[in-house]
Amino acid sequence: MHARKWISNSLEVLETIPEEDRAAEIDIGTGNLPTTKALGISWQAKHDESIFKVGDEMTMPDEITKRNVLKTVCRIFDPLGFLAPYVVRGKQIMQDIWLSGVDWDENVREAEKLNFERWFEELKHLDKIKISRCLKNENNETQLKSMSIHTFVDASSIAYGAVTYLRCEYENDDVTVRFVAAKSRVAPTESTSIPRLELLAATLGLKLTSRICKTLEIEIKQVTLWSDSMNVIYWIRKNSRQFKTFVANRIAEIHRVTNLSQWRYVPTNENPAGQCQEVYLLTVLLLRTIVGKAPAS
Repeated sequence: MHARKWISNSLEVLETIPEEDRAAEIDIGTGNLPTTKALGISWQAKHDESIFKVGDEMTMPDEITKRNVLKTVCRIFDPLGFLAPYVVRGKQIMQDIWLSGVDWDENVREAEKLNFERWFEELKHLDKIKISRCLKNENNETQLKSMSIHTFVDASSIAYGAVTYLRCEYENDDVTVRFVAAKSRVAPTESTSIPRLELLAATLGLKLTSRICKTLEIEIKQVTLWSDSMNVIYWIRKNSRQFKTFVANRIAEIHRVTNLSQWRYVPTNENPAGQCQEVYLLTVLLLRTIVGKAPAS
């Protein structure tokens, strides 16, 4: 099979590829590099950034029914959690509609309708979000000295989630921190205490981190996990058999993968996984990524 339609963020690489095998939109003379899709996510080759143009592809449903809301929320393809703060709000709206008991093709209640319309209106702002594809400092020519993973977890009565950063330190003492991935889930419909939700966030963060370490070929011992729940930190430092089934099973899972020293406490107002309340859980994750204020250590 002869591969065609090649595209790269490097003009030097593209010059080595025959013109007939390049993507049609590429113009080497002007340096024009198009925006294309890579694994379902829009990629701006010129700046080597992932972007989102969801608002241009979706229209407000004529009727706000449970079926139409679900179809709209599910159309946002976000496998790495770049839009986790936004998508989790859509899931929360869907959960509220489900609990209201309306049928699939029945108009939702006024409260859920207003929440959905407000959420849909924000779709047009997603194109302002740009995530750097490269996890290292592409402009730094010095040798990489160390690399570590930092995962932050948090929970509220509405949702819980985790966000992972890659911290790179170079021989010239430069340090870069890049957003890798995030994961968020709405809280269970049954009543669950905040400490237990914090524990669910911890196990979610552990699973996310394990997948990232496997993909990036980083040893799990290079990971530090942060939580602002003293309950979770206390549970992790104890033997899992001391607790009841719900807590014991999750603590045992944490002990199988990580060491006690890898779990640390972070003050709530410094935790990028949840410096906000209610349905805006994890929004700060997105804002810090945009302005480049992810924690450096």
